[in-house]
Amino acid sequence: MTEELARAEAALSERVRRYGLVNDRISTIRVTEASNNGVSATVDAAGSLVQLVFDDRVRRLNPTQLAAEALACVRRAQGGIADRVGEAVTEIVGDDEPGRRIVAGLRGQFPAPALEAMLASPRAPSAGRHALPDDDGFDAGIMQRVDRRSSNG
Repeated sequence: MTEELARAEAALSERVRRYGLVNDRISTIRVTEASNNGVSATVDAAGSLVQLVFDDRVRRLNPTQLAAEALACVRRAQGGIADRVGEAVTEIVGDDEPGRRIVAGLRGQFPAPALEAMLASPRAPSAGRHALPDDDGFDAGIMQRVDRRSSNG
């Protein structure tokens, strides 16, 4: 019995050690997604935005389009977190129930964006929200153009 208990304790200690390695690996995970319009977003394993980069191609976008591109990149990056964490868990501890629960929780928290949502036009207003057209023909959505011209002429 004492030998069995010692083996169980050793197995448990090894499992704890491996999950510590998983935690260390997860803390280094970064997922980056980029758009064809010059926006790149990087999130960490908690889904927090850690980097947002715009290149010169964003100059052709109006503020509403830029916001939509940035948000889409963040959401796509967040949607990739579960896969990256799953790879780390499987590599370090194998395929076990606690690891599957971790990945399932991340999939629930950060679902991969549906293809339709990724292809949606930034001009399409969300349900329940009225879009206001701005002067360049695109709907202003949640961002409003501020007229900085002086009213004095």
